[in-house]
Amino acid sequence: MLRKLIYAATIAYLVFMFTMTHLPKATVSEPVDAIGDKKLHLLAYAVLGFLLSLSLYSWGIRSFTGILWLMLLAGMCYAYLDEATQPTFGRDFELMDLVADYGGLLAGFTAFTIATLVLSFRSKTSSRESI
Repeated sequence: MLRKLIYAATIAYLVFMFTMTHLPKATVSEPVDAIGDKKLHLLAYAVLGFLLSLSLYSWGIRSFTGILWLMLLAGMCYAYLDEATQPTFGRDFELMDLVADYGGLLAGFTAFTIATLVLSFRSKTSSRESI
C-alpha cells in the first residue's frame, strides 16, 4: 500500500512539474520572479530527486550507489525532455536551468540518504533498548 502511494506521489509530481513548466511565460512570470527562476528549478528538482530515490528504494533497490545512478539517469532525462519541449510552448531552453535541475536532483538524493540513514540508526537504537 505504501509503495503504491509513493509511486502515485512521484507520478503526480512529475505531471504537476510538466504542466507548470509548459504554461505560457506570462502566466507564471510574477511568482517565479519573486523566488528566482534558478532557485525554483533547484527546489523543484530536489523534491523530484527525493521522490525518485524513495520510489527506487521502495522498489527494492537498497544500494545508495544504485539508487543514485538510476535516479540521475531518470531525472536528467526528464529534465532535458522538459527543457527541450518548452520552446514549443513559447518558453526558452536554458542550459543554466538544466544545471540547476541537476543540482536539485543531487540535493534531493542527499536529503533522501540522510533521512534513510537517520531512520535506520533510530530503528537500530530503539531495538537495542528493548532488549
